[in-house]
Amino acid sequence: MELNQIQDEIVDNSAIEKMMKDNRIIKKDLGNGIISLNFGRDIFFNKDWDDVTVKARGLFFNTKTKKIIARSYDKFFNLFEVDTLDDFVDKAAFPVKVWHKYNGFLGILGLNDQTGELFIASKSTDKGEFADMFRSNLLEKIKDKEPQLKEFLKDFDCSMVFEVIHQDDPHMIKYKENDVVLLDIVKNRTTFKAENFELVKGMAKHFGLKNKELVRELKNEQELRDFYEEIEDEDYQLNGERLEGFVFEDRNHFMIKFKTGFYNFWKRMRGAVNRLAKIKEKFPEIEKFINVSYETTMKNYADVKAKYIEVQKAVGQQRRKKSKEESIIFADYNKFTQYIKELDKVRNDSFGNKGDKFFNFVCSKSPEYLRSKSIIELREEFGVKWNFNFY
Repeated sequence: MELNQIQDEIVDNSAIEKMMKDNRIIKKDLGNGIISLNFGRDIFFNKDWDDVTVKARGLFFNTKTKKIIARSYDKFFNLFEVDTLDDFVDKAAFPVKVWHKYNGFLGILGLNDQTGELFIASKSTDKGEFADMFRSNLLEKIKDKEPQLKEFLKDFDCSMVFEVIHQDDPHMIKYKENDVVLLDIVKNRTTFKAENFELVKGMAKHFGLKNKELVRELKNEQELRDFYEEIEDEDYQLNGERLEGFVFEDRNHFMIKFKTGFYNFWKRMRGAVNRLAKIKEKFPEIEKFINVSYETTMKNYADVKAKYIEVQKAVGQQRRKKSKEESIIFADYNKFTQYIKELDKVRNDSFGNKGDKFFNFVCSKSPEYLRSKSIIELREEFGVKWNFNFY
């Protein structure tokens, strides 16, 4: 064993030991001595990032052989999540490469050093629907070259990181077919080290895979600022197509993400539609009033409120108890009032002027319908119905 390799393993073992002792890190037992190490939800929401937590992201360790068998990137952040554009400019070692960011989920490919079999994982596990989607996409692409892929992973002691695109897991960007995009080849070490892009391209071509796209190489600060001004346009398209965004990577592999206005808007719409469905489900008693457009909902509310005021006045003047029918009017009004409060909160929080027409459209749908459709399907239906090229 070479001295560099011995030193790397000492560093790895020390870093893994820190993660194992750190209560902030989630250790998931996957069986046969394999564990995954990932930062917990509290880390994310509290922004509790340090040298330990940024590494615990899709890291898979064999406790029997004391080897990392698969790993992804260290955690890196959206622009303005931690660093401003000025911060990034100050930190960046030029040139800065700009990569197309695809809109799928992360797939991590390694080799189980005990069994010699491919280790195919997503998020924190090699099991479940996401790992299965990745597995089916990958194996369909590489066909009969699995033995060669295993040999490559073993000889280079590395992992391959992918963006997985699957029709059963739609996001904001529409793709025509299932795919896997090879993003990087990463050494199985706790200290992040990616192989050069020429190797990525070569392996992608050999195994019949698509590799990530280099969009631009920015030589200096002015080129970076000019490019940022270009992509900041809310109607930005890359070669006439919508995309999630970009990954900026400097000479020292410091990376930061940028999301397009189109992506951010429709991600916000997806969250708002989910909130709207939950609110509608809370008020089944007034279903007949609320599964209509927002404009009609407000008209219905005005009608119910007018009836409520009329009944309230009559009961007060006549000093009598409410009839059964009048009690229903009171109940409808109280439920409806609460619904409107919650509905307007979603509208004000998430939609704003730009999303008013889409909000009017989704208000007309039942919660069951909203849950059965992806945001892409709702967006397309909205566009056809309103003849509206939104974004």
